[in-house]
Amino acid sequence: MCGLAISLGLLRVGVEMAVEDDLLARLRKIEALMSGAGTAGEREAAGAALERVKARLAEQARRDPPIELQFAMPDVTLPPKCPRS
Repeated sequence: MCGLAISLGLLRVGVEMAVEDDLLARLRKIEALMSGAGTAGEREAAGAALERVKARLAEQARRDPPIELQFAMPDVTLPPKCPRS
């Protein structure tokens, strides 16, 4: 086997991550609406939507907290370069 690939970080199930990504995207859009709102009613509506999305994010985090994994590897000697095929 040529080369060494190591992937470190947080692991999550794809579906839950997609839900969280969707909620975070909505949150950014709502915050943009709030900053550009022209009337008090628009700001209030955006504020209410912001609170709903924040509540859903908190619920998602409660149901599926992130799992942090730590990996330790001993010193590894890489094999010589692979011959070209």
